[in-house]
Amino acid sequence: VSTAGEVYVWGAISYYAFGNGTQYNRGENCTVPVCIRGVPHEVCTREDSGPDQVALYRDTFATTIARKSVEEEMGSLITSLKTRSSQLLTVTRARRAEAEQRPSDDGVFALEELRQLNNDFISQKKVVQETIEGSEK
Repeated sequence: VSTAGEVYVWGAISYYAFGNGTQYNRGENCTVPVCIRGVPHEVCTREDSGPDQVALYRDTFATTIARKSVEEEMGSLITSLKTRSSQLLTVTRARRAEAEQRPSDDGVFALEELRQLNNDFISQKKVVQETIEGSEK
């Protein structure tokens, strides 16, 4: 992608993009970069944005559109990240408030498996205490 927003290709993709080499202009071939014709003029010549990165697959390509000014692009990115951060903070606060409002079990384990383990521990403790008391007599 040039600074003017034109997309250039070469090699195999150039050969296939130009009709197996039949649509090259004079002096063009697959060994030199060739400007893609047919990209909408509005995309390449917009004042504030243009093609940025190109992805290739066989004889097809796609391009992302980005602002031409790095400062504007960074400003846009910062604004979007601040918005996202604010949204995540709001969700986190809402979940904390929801968790605080949930009724607690006053020290009893909330999960069934942990309750069962606690009950097993208490019963084993009673058996051991009875065994100790029986051996002391």
